Amino acid sequence: MLALGGVTYKLNADALITKPVHWAPFLDKIRVLLKEKPQEEVVPERERVLIVDDNEETVNFLNYKLRKEYEVATAHNGHEGVETAERFQPNLILLDFMMPGLDGLAAVEKIRKHDAQVAIIIMTAFGSEEVAVEAMKRGADDYFSKPFEYERVKVKIVENLE
Repeated sequence: MLALGGVTYKLNADALITKPVHWAPFLDKIRVLLKEKPQEEVVPERERVLIVDDNEETVNFLNYKLRKEYEVATAHNGHEGVETAERFQPNLILLDFMMPGLDGLAAVEKIRKHDAQVAIIIMTAFGSEEVAVEAMKRGADDYFSKPFEYERVKVKIVENLE
């Protein structure tokens, strides 16, 4: 038995083999049903997070943890981070303080020139008040020290995305 659009069709192998079947009404019902697409569930767009760090282990760890909840992009130096931020348009950037070439503070300034809204969190192995103050002056929203506990970083991410 097959029910389509309130009509039940009884199908069995003997009937299909021995009797001619008028498929037109059946196919018309299927065509109507196929045109009536069910309401698509609206899936909210995931927040975008950019991780910028020259330490491959840090990038891989954060990427692994965050990609379950966020759309994640990564960069391995300040220049690449600025370029990726322009293309990817993240909602939040985790940005290492000390990197070769363009450091985190200079990267903050460049990123702020094209995006004043993105939340930027500085990551630093040199956790001092001076670093935090300088990072905030340049446009960072928050910072945390390395090594870090992921749960504390996650709290900072959530707070800065609100």
